[in-house]
Amino acid sequence: MKKADKYIIIGIFIVLLISSLWIFIYKGSKDVKGSQAVISKDGNIIETIDLSLVKEPYEFTIESKNNGYNTIYVEKDKIKFAEANCPDKLCVKTGLLTNTSDIAVCLPHGIIIEIKNGTDGQIDSLAN
Repeated sequence: MKKADKYIIIGIFIVLLISSLWIFIYKGSKDVKGSQAVISKDGNIIETIDLSLVKEPYEFTIESKNNGYNTIYVEKDKIKFAEANCPDKLCVKTGLLTNTSDIAVCLPHGIIIEIKNGTDGQIDSLAN
């Protein structure tokens, strides 16, 4: 092994180490509990739920064109697609959304659930 090869291997190791640390730090800063779930259909907001105020778990259904539907399950600080009649059911497989910027999408029905921190337009503690 040549001396230049050793420098290349060390350089790649350093880049991987820095990348791993950046991902770890970035992911840690994103795990902030969100307080609002914004549900939109075809780009229009249809409902905003303050998850911190939910007392009892409940479900509701959103109807879509061509007999499509999505059942959404809501509980304190959590929300998810509970059931859908789309072909792939990726939205259901997404699971519970709890942290700010978590998102679940049902593309066939055009429905998006996104968790926000409830302070749109304001600077939060992560921006400081």
